[in-house]
Amino acid sequence: MECAVFHGEKRLQATRRAAVAVGVGAVLALGGCYTGNNPQEYDAQAKTNFLNACTEDVQTEKATTTVVELAPKDDCVCIYEQISDVKGEFYISFDDLTAWEVEQANADPDDMPPPPKRLVAATQFCTNPQVGPGLG
Repeated sequence: MECAVFHGEKRLQATRRAAVAVGVGAVLALGGCYTGNNPQEYDAQAKTNFLNACTEDVQTEKATTTVVELAPKDDCVCIYEQISDVKGEFYISFDDLTAWEVEQANADPDDMPPPPKRLVAATQFCTNPQVGPGLG
């Protein structure tokens, strides 16, 4: 998932699908994956957790650790700012977002609950190129 402007239709479609995945994966950190990092509101710790989960996934298997890059930090910062801005178009209450996270944690991997519509919209807004008048 790159932040650059994409010119090919296939690349743009892939980016849109990936944008949703970024949003879904990124939000998982809001509840805190580590002991003591469980914020109760949008605050500095929630932002740190969100950015960590949005930008990379650390996978460990058989004594091997692999870091998989997920999304550019700028995209993740944008998504976080959009969903946490009380006056913004894509605002999601922290309680609603963490409730969705709990649903995901308790769901069967083959039957995951859909992400909140505003999270999907914020992710698309932040990761798709913005085309101005006369540029498209």
